[in-house]
Amino acid sequence: MIPAVIEIRIKTATADDIRRHLLLCDYRFEPALSSRVIIDEYASKLAERAVTFEAFAGDELAGLVAAYFSEETGGEAFVTSVSVLKDYEGLGLASRLMKLCIDHARNINSMAIVLEVEESNERAVLFYERFGFVKDPFQTRPLRMRIIL
Repeated sequence: MIPAVIEIRIKTATADDIRRHLLLCDYRFEPALSSRVIIDEYASKLAERAVTFEAFAGDELAGLVAAYFSEETGGEAFVTSVSVLKDYEGLGLASRLMKLCIDHARNINSMAIVLEVEESNERAVLFYERFGFVKDPFQTRPLRMRIIL
């Protein structure tokens, strides 16, 4: 049962919260997240180094957008993960979290946000395009998308 209240937070999820969430979402990534990273290590890295935009339903991390913000990238932010648990799809959580991420990037004067996605993941590509991300014609495997802020 989905709780009536979804709480939106920034950078409060623990590595264990993130690990549990990513394990539940693993098969929803294209290709599966576990085929590309060691989920325990990745969750720890996100908790330590990324800014996480989170949707909590009670104690459960229902939605997550994680991004790295660094001056070393020339003022570009990099979205490394976007995921929502299946039971919470259709509630607009990914959109709310992505908007929060974009607003955060603007507030800290990032020049752009970059992300990578499999071109075959049409649903995700369309999602990012709705926010103004455009495809980089020079990098297609994985597809690189960027929004200038």
